Amino acid sequence: MMVEVAPAPNAQTVKISNATVFRNMVFDHLSTKQWPAQISIKGLQAKAGFAMNRDVYLQVITRNMPALGDWPFFLNSQFMNALKRALLGFVQAVNSFALSLSLDDQMKVVWPTYEVHAYYDTGRSTIIGGKRQPILSPMNSFGYYLSHDGVLFGYSHAIGSETDIGLKTLSASSLYKVRVPNEGSVRIMTGVTAEEVPKSWTGWWSSRACQLWSWACE
Repeated sequence: MMVEVAPAPNAQTVKISNATVFRNMVFDHLSTKQWPAQISIKGLQAKAGFAMNRDVYLQVITRNMPALGDWPFFLNSQFMNALKRALLGFVQAVNSFALSLSLDDQMKVVWPTYEVHAYYDTGRSTIIGGKRQPILSPMNSFGYYLSHDGVLFGYSHAIGSETDIGLKTLSASSLYKVRVPNEGSVRIMTGVTAEEVPKSWTGWWSSRACQLWSWACE
């Protein structure tokens, strides 16, 4: 979903620094799901003024999604909605400005949320701590609100590819990098599972990822 705002004609002179907001979030029910996603830099050449293949960094942020463990807990969609309302009521009692929280921010209070934030290499760099680092610019993010009615022991998730696109894991399950050709795109796969058996029964995460999604071990 995209929302775009602009000053009213002949009525407002305020300058809007960020006129467009994207919300690319969907609802889905687990146990185990995988979704494709397309990372595209089409149109970036005209914006940047030069052509180049670009590294795109993918940062995974999870909320209310504890890692797989040995202690069970229970989720219920109706209970999570009730808990969200209760927490928001408490927050609003303490801070009246909380009334301005968007629905997206309200969902993140208690709902299991999986987000992927993308950043592209601008082609420029800076020195940090004596090392040259690329300057990144944000792209559109995407993600999922997840539900699972029943007992579970945590969540597992991964990003991979069904084909060899040079996707690299920089930090386990949280930061990835992929090279995207100039004016082109690549297709990645994201996967999340609500684990219904304890960690001690399934082995280490790396072997579990291979069992869930073949592309996670490429």
